[in-house]
Amino acid sequence: MADPTPSKDEFSTIIGADAQFKGDLSFQGGVRIDGQFEGTITTSGRVLISKGGKLKAEVKAGGIAVEGQVDGNLHAEDRVELRATAQLRGDLKATKL
Repeated sequence: MADPTPSKDEFSTIIGADAQFKGDLSFQGGVRIDGQFEGTITTSGRVLISKGGKLKAEVKAGGIAVEGQVDGNLHAEDRVELRATAQLRGDLKATKL
């Protein structure tokens, strides 16, 4: 079972707090979103939406952790973590919550 607290090295892609991105992301590693993202994300790795992150997207990932705001559907092969500051408007599908 994967450690619920991701390491900093786990995220090879980072969308910074001052960044806004629209489009489709598809890759193998993890991504941490500190800024704003709109579109779709597909990865076998983990996705972290940090406390300041805002996401309007469909996400399919190995694992997902939400600390910020999400408007969209989340689909995780393993687990989805909704932390105390998480705000989710959408559907959720995961083997563990």
